[in-house]
Amino acid sequence: DAVPDGAVAIEHLMQQEYAVVVLDLMMPRIDGFGVINYIADHTPEMFERVIVMTAFGPAIAEKICPPIVRFIHKPFDVERLLTEAESAAAH
Repeated sequence: DAVPDGAVAIEHLMQQEYAVVVLDLMMPRIDGFGVINYIADHTPEMFERVIVMTAFGPAIAEKICPPIVRFIHKPFDVERLLTEAESAAAH
């Protein structure tokens, strides 16, 4: 599912379970950090299946708490995204 912002992402996460969540940090209304906080509060076991995509660079990974295991920096390679998604779905 593709969503326009973090608020809708949270609505979707409340309604169904996803094998993998690909999350941008910069979104309207509720940003990716807000979605990460929602996951931390409601389904922390999902963190191994979250892939964060960002243009912020490697330093942003240290600022996210709880920590996210999978980061892909923009611009990204589609093959790398697919590889990360397959690995995340296996957890």
